[in-house]
Amino acid sequence: MEPPPTPETPSNFNESVPRTPFRTPQSATLIYSATKTTAARHFKKYREHLTRELFHEYNRKVFDGKLPKEMKITWSVTLKTTAGRAISHRQRYADEWSYTSRVELSTKVVDNIDRLRNTLAHELCHCAAWIINHISRPAHGAEFKYWAQKVMKVYPDLNITTCHSYEIAYKYYFECVNPVCKKVYGRHSKSIDTDRHACGVCRSKLREMERLKKDGTPYKKREPNKYQLFVKENFKRVKDSNPYATQAQIMSMLSTEYKQKTTQESKDVDELANSIQQIEL
Repeated sequence: MEPPPTPETPSNFNESVPRTPFRTPQSATLIYSATKTTAARHFKKYREHLTRELFHEYNRKVFDGKLPKEMKITWSVTLKTTAGRAISHRQRYADEWSYTSRVELSTKVVDNIDRLRNTLAHELCHCAAWIINHISRPAHGAEFKYWAQKVMKVYPDLNITTCHSYEIAYKYYFECVNPVCKKVYGRHSKSIDTDRHACGVCRSKLREMERLKKDGTPYKKREPNKYQLFVKENFKRVKDSNPYATQAQIMSMLSTEYKQKTTQESKDVDELANSIQQIEL
């Protein structure tokens, strides 16, 4: 995959006149050579460009240019457990059917160039089976396998299987407390309530596991600040005193109370300091 070519210099170009340098998006080779953290940052920044470049390359070398040049390929934040999906439609115009497909890729699962190459090729095989062969069932039938074999013939390092089996990097992990079970559940948010939810295997309680950084060291827990402690201690009192108030109104009341409290405390400290100074004199 090569970056777009630099425009040719016109024959009447004046070398003495400065010009803005032509800037091309980052190439995939830089992502391979970077560190893991830097590579993830580069990939996220340039994945749109990489996706379009890969699509045009696959369409030219594998699918003989039979896929639409402007096929819609989007990145989805809602796909959390699957790497990607191909969505196909059929519409009748006059006496002919029009076959179209679009691809969605997961921002949470497809997080590096290797997964992008494999996942995009997989989904384009589905698209080709529908757009070129007009077949969608079974999903991984003979037509899909034909295109998958063609992909792997052109790109021997790719492995197009009937499903994606990537290990997903979740932000939060919850573990079953049963020492016999020890089932671990991964989530992108704190959607598991350990007080209400139980293990799906043995029905035992769950506990949130310690979060670790990419280097394996634990995150330092932030201590609550004075305002957060004040809200925690006084929220119920203010809510009970104002049963019809909204959440925003309650927080506004607490904020006003806290400002008044801190202002009074500041005055008390100043008065105490003045008193001590007078005694010393």
